[in-house]
Amino acid sequence: LTQLYERNGRHDSLAELLERRLSGARMRNDVAAILALSLQLGALLTTSRPEQAIETYRAALETSPESSPLLTRLLALYTAEEHADDRAEILERLLAISTGEGAAERALSLAAIRQQMGDDEGVARALRLGFEASPGHAELRARLADFYNGRERWADLAEMLAAEGAAAEGATSVARLRE
Repeated sequence: LTQLYERNGRHDSLAELLERRLSGARMRNDVAAILALSLQLGALLTTSRPEQAIETYRAALETSPESSPLLTRLLALYTAEEHADDRAEILERLLAISTGEGAAERALSLAAIRQQMGDDEGVARALRLGFEASPGHAELRARLADFYNGRERWADLAEMLAAEGAAAEGATSVARLRE
């Protein structure tokens, strides 16, 4: 039936069918089905009813709170400035499950949003989480050091430099610690 609705372009009927299946999956507490159906329904609703897609994804996060596909799709829907709080929340959740370059980029994006919101502690948290996930990222490391320097948070700066020194070895870590 799903394929028939898809082939014939009956998106409203397909959405209703997926909603019924999703409701059944919730009643059975079938986490995998809830996730799969929510992703499918949300994708269908994204263009015509983005607010309903957001609600669908948010509801699915209750059973799959660390689902990268759910968080990524929600983030894509929260592009407008009126969703800055929501965008920041989703980015922070994605950052918590990210590593490497992806974590660094998300941390920098989150820090920029938090800075626009005037949330200094949020900026610090974003940069710190990013640094912990990707300590070798030069821009992130510099931004965090500048943040701590600018606010005279010497203990935090010392902790960051100690962590950096422990992660790195050789002359570069010694020179950085001497700064």
